[in-house]
Amino acid sequence: CRQDDYFPPWFKFLNNTNSNILSNNKQYTTTVVLAYFPLNKSKYNKGQYQLWLENLLRFCQSPIIIYTSIEYQPILQQLRQNNSLRTHFIVEYNSSLEMPPVKKLVPIFEQQYLTDPERAYHSVELYAVWCAKSFILNRSVELNPFQTKYFLYIDAGAFRSSNYRFERWPYEPSIHSILANNRLLLGMISPLSRQFCPLSYTVNKGPVRHDLIEGGLIGGTSDVIHWWTSMFYETINNYISKNFFIGKDQYLMNAIALTYPHRINMMLSFRTSCGNIWFAFGPLLANQAEKQKLAFSITCQHQNLSEVIITFENICNDSRNII
Repeated sequence: CRQDDYFPPWFKFLNNTNSNILSNNKQYTTTVVLAYFPLNKSKYNKGQYQLWLENLLRFCQSPIIIYTSIEYQPILQQLRQNNSLRTHFIVEYNSSLEMPPVKKLVPIFEQQYLTDPERAYHSVELYAVWCAKSFILNRSVELNPFQTKYFLYIDAGAFRSSNYRFERWPYEPSIHSILANNRLLLGMISPLSRQFCPLSYTVNKGPVRHDLIEGGLIGGTSDVIHWWTSMFYETINNYISKNFFIGKDQYLMNAIALTYPHRINMMLSFRTSCGNIWFAFGPLLANQAEKQKLAFSITCQHQNLSEVIITFENICNDSRNII
């Protein structure tokens, strides 16, 4: 799909990929993708999020695609050292609510919000952020401004402390070892309930309402990301027709991964000792020297990725993975 098909003519003047970026001749293999649209209802204020973003944006040398509004672009651009680091801004949308697969779902989100048992700390806007992730990642694959082989979506607020200030992130040899088999990388924050073993779940049974797969990490090649995106939005349409709850992306991700385990490489974050399990992918995808410099535990520094990233169809073969 051509860029012109997506963006109005004025967009190219707002989209910053200046010569400072292009003068860096190092060829990276992974594009990091994130979105920053501050919510009206959030557990954390904008200042807090921008401190977290600084840990990623000021230090990470990999190319980054950032989806944000025109209002916040200058702030994030400054965090990227005024674009001396490779950065591509997409400022076509003022919020996730405006993104194509999301905007048609807003009436359903509004209806389902009324019966959401977690509505005290959820919002329609938050549903939209969650729902937009796969679209954002897939759009990045289609544009591919940095001509990379791999793409890694992470939540904007994932690097929450100063010891997440990685430079060579994600570490390219690690990413290649994980994604070269053309599977999607996801992360699990708790063991799998043994009711799902042996794996025989089908997505038609509905969302899996467990805190199992996190929504803050999705990675892969263009092929598997296209597959995932198609499956994710097809599943939403399927669930709407059956009046299933679609507001929480994790429940949909659980169902799809359990149905298609042979397409997934799963990071078993709950089995690691790399800090907060929701954000363990940060140090796990960094190199040992940086983890040592940033004072991660010895166990985390020497974590063998092959022990905690597995082909998901084998999840039930190890008792440590089930509960």
